[in-house]
Amino acid sequence: RATAGTAAVALLAAGLWWADPAWHRDTLVTAQGERRSVRLPDGSEVRLHSQSRVEVAMHLRSRRLALSTGEASFDVAHAPWHRWLPWLQRPFAVQAGAVRVLDIGTVFQIRRRGAPFTPGGPGRTDIAVLQGLVSVHPLRGTAPAVRLAAGDLLHVPDDAAAAGASAVLLPAPERPGPAAMAAATAWREGRL
Repeated sequence: RATAGTAAVALLAAGLWWADPAWHRDTLVTAQGERRSVRLPDGSEVRLHSQSRVEVAMHLRSRRLALSTGEASFDVAHAPWHRWLPWLQRPFAVQAGAVRVLDIGTVFQIRRRGAPFTPGGPGRTDIAVLQGLVSVHPLRGTAPAVRLAAGDLLHVPDDAAAAGASAVLLPAPERPGPAAMAAATAWREGRL
């Protein structure tokens, strides 16, 4: 009986691990003129700029966020064993527009532009990497991911990445220089 009970508990634990259920959900929102910094349960920090909205879902095996409007920066916390056992790290992914940004150990920010802010205008997602690396994946299609390093910017029009055709490629990253990166991230320090 003890063996059957142990096997049942192990099977239940394996099923939960495979299903990857969310154990924490939150919605982070800022009003016009407001900036906000939030520490997530895993130790990561999300900084929201004015008029921004981020949905947070912390799962057993993954950390999934979605930026629907505005701009936010993400300072991703890693488990103490990350350096020696990186495959045990829970992925940190942010969906914005037509792309999913996967952290590879970094600080990065994402800005949503255009639709729904400009009725009839195309939407766009801007990704800036401040430290480390990220991998940007289109949500649809079979286009390869684009890897960004510190100092890189990527501007992805929603219609280009969401078309779903295998021939659609993400644009090449830009390397604008320190002054342009400082201007793009000035809001984090309260500068305009």
